This record gives sequence, structure tokens and C-alpha cells, in this order.
Amino acid sequence: MDAHKLIFPLIYLLLMFGCTNESKSPKNPLKDSLNKKEQELLIREQQLDTKEKELLNREQRLDSLKNRMDTVGLYKPAIIGEWKVSMICKETTCDGYAVGDTKTESWKIAYINNKVIVSAYANKTLVRIYQGLFKTNGLELSAVPAPDAQTEISVLLTLNSGSESLIEGTRTIYKKDNCKVEFAVTAEKQ
Repeated sequence: MDAHKLIFPLIYLLLMFGCTNESKSPKNPLKDSLNKKEQELLIREQQLDTKEKELLNREQRLDSLKNRMDTVGLYKPAIIGEWKVSMICKETTCDGYAVGDTKTESWKIAYINNKVIVSAYANKTLVRIYQGLFKTNGLELSAVPAPDAQTEISVLLTLNSGSESLIEGTRTIYKKDNCKVEFAVTAEKQ
């Protein structure tokens, strides 16, 4: 009977320790690995969010710089001076103009405050002032002030690749009712 008294408490203790060991969650390597991967993914997601914000900021700065560069022209001393300008109408949808019409003007080109200023004369009378920039693709000008609120005049010229004393391009007049007049422009330095 002493053995029985001793066996029952031993069995009871074994069951108690066995149950308490079982009640503690045993380490699950798969669950631990998943938790670790989840933490790594969260960290990676935060890093990607930070990178995305940095890239957006960089893109905005580049766009801002590009916009500022669009308002800054190149200095091209070869265009400064007096030019004899011939214009031939090559296309029109406006009344009062005909294809083949010609105009001759004298242009004085100068730089003022980093902008190109063109004073256009017909028979020694100032008829128009253009303002613009010399960019890598050429000289971009517009009439200032515009002749009226419903008319816009723009000029796009490029230096002749063979000679810096020859400029060619187009002069376009946009008027109300969506009519347009386009002239071929040739300018020779005097």
C-alpha cells in the first residue's frame, strides 16, 4: 500500500507537469518565421513609402527647375544687330491677306535683362516690338503688346547652320474667329 500511496502522487505530479508544459504554447518555427517576414515586409513598405516621397519631391524640384529654365534664354551674341527681314505669306485663312503677299522690315535685335528685344521698322517707322528668348531650338518671340486683345503674333526663327548672318523661320498671326496667317521669314544681318 505504501507503493500505491507513492505511485498516485507521482502520477498526479507527472500529469500536472505534463499539463502545464502543454498549456505553454510550444515554439512554432513556422509561425515565428511568418512573424519575422511580416515585420521585414512592414519595414520594407515603410522604406518604399519614404523613397516614393523622395522621388515625388525630386520630380517636383525638377519640374520647377524646368519651368524656370523655360523662362531663361541663352545668350547668342551673333543675333545682336540690324537685320533686313523679308516675309512672304505662305498660308492664310484671314481676310485682307493673300498667299504670296510680301513684307520687308528692318529689325534691330538686342538683349535687355536676359531677354531678346526686337524693334521692327517699316520705312524707318517703328511698327512693332517683339520680346522673347534664344533657346537651343532657336529664337522664340511674341509681339508686345499684342496689336489688340484678339490678335497674337509669334515668331520662331533658327540660325542658318551654314551662316550666323542668316535667320529663317515663320511669323504667325492668330486673329479672332480662329483665322491664321503664316509668313515664311528670312532675315539677313546688315
